[in-house]
Amino acid sequence: MKSYQSKSLSYIEVKTKVASILRNHDVLVQEFHQLISDLATYEKNCNAAKSDVERTVEFLNKLEGLGKGLHGAFLNALVFGGDIVALVEQLDVILHDHEFLKEEFKAFLIDSRLYKKP
Repeated sequence: MKSYQSKSLSYIEVKTKVASILRNHDVLVQEFHQLISDLATYEKNCNAAKSDVERTVEFLNKLEGLGKGLHGAFLNALVFGGDIVALVEQLDVILHDHEFLKEEFKAFLIDSRLYKKP
């Protein structure tokens, strides 16, 4: 694995080497292939998903594009010291004409496990 991490071995070479080591143990070879498949799927999903920071910046840019008043009202609501339910209620009012932004923000809160879907 050190050789793979240092890039002196390719992914295929590591996979072949491990399969060779486990060659007389069919169950272990099958488990190894399943593990590799699961890791590849996990890595693909991680790379495809946007980070919370990227999502936040994109969202704030959309708000700002709609006008400074809406952007300012949103930021003021975030500073509010109440609980998350009160925040969502306040943002329902602020974003009442922008359903797509309201739903995007709620999805972000749900994905971040800050808010439970009602």
